[in-house]
Amino acid sequence: MKLTDAQIKEKINHLPENIKKAIHDFDWSGEIITIGKKYNLQIDELELFRMQTLEVIVGASSAADYETNLKNSLHVSEDVARDLVLEANQHIFRELQKHAFTS
Repeated sequence: MKLTDAQIKEKINHLPENIKKAIHDFDWSGEIITIGKKYNLQIDELELFRMQTLEVIVGASSAADYETNLKNSLHVSEDVARDLVLEANQHIFRELQKHAFTS
């Protein structure tokens, strides 16, 4: 699902306050860049990775579909998509959860 900036803002506005705060306080976009560099993603691929991740964060896309969506949008192997998901789980989603529920 390709969301516009306005749709993303709207979805973020409807999230609970602790989740909104975590999204704004934690540099998850920086983690996207770090992970992307590790897997030699190009600038356009980094943006696709960021958008796929953001769609999961705001609930516009199912976490169950995240790996498949990354594989298809980035045109990477199943192994690379799986590794990206593992990295995102560890360095983005888990950290967002910590920020949301321990602040």
